[in-house]
Parts: sequence; structure tokens; C-alpha cells
Amino acid sequence: MTAVLTISLFNDRITETIIIVEPWAEEIVLPPQTTIEFGIYSDKIEKVESSIDDQFLTIWLWQGCTLVAFIDGEDVTPASFSIPVP
Repeated sequence: MTAVLTISLFNDRITETIIIVEPWAEEIVLPPQTTIEFGIYSDKIEKVESSIDDQFLTIWLWQGCTLVAFIDGEDVTPASFSIPVP
């Protein structure tokens, strides 16, 4: 059975935030006052690790998962997110 974990983040800043998704090393630009939703698909739910600084939010996902991403309902999923984490 595939489990889904949803994470929703709102950028309340007046500037964009760059979200780096590892291990794919993909960057997604989150404009000010917008929301990104990630759907993480996996056979098991594990810990999502993250770090943040003045310009970047980085998240690390676990082995075997795939991911979809939507900004304010618009699909912004890079093709690489459909490749399971090695």
C-alpha cells in the first residue's frame, strides 16, 4: 500500500523563497504570498528533514519515495520527482 504525506508551506515573506528538494537537487521558486503543497508517496512514512536560512529552504526525503508539487494549485512538479529516491 502506498502512503501519502502532504506538506503545505506558505511564503509569508515579501521576497521569493527558493526550495531545494534533495536528493534530486531540484530548485522550486516560491513567490511571495503563495503556498506550495508537496505530496510524498512511499510504501512507508519516514522523517522529512529540513534546514532554512535567509534565502533557501532545503528538504531531504527518504529512500524509495516520489513527490508531486503544487503552487497555489498549479502543478510545478519536475519530471525527476517521479524517479524514486535511490
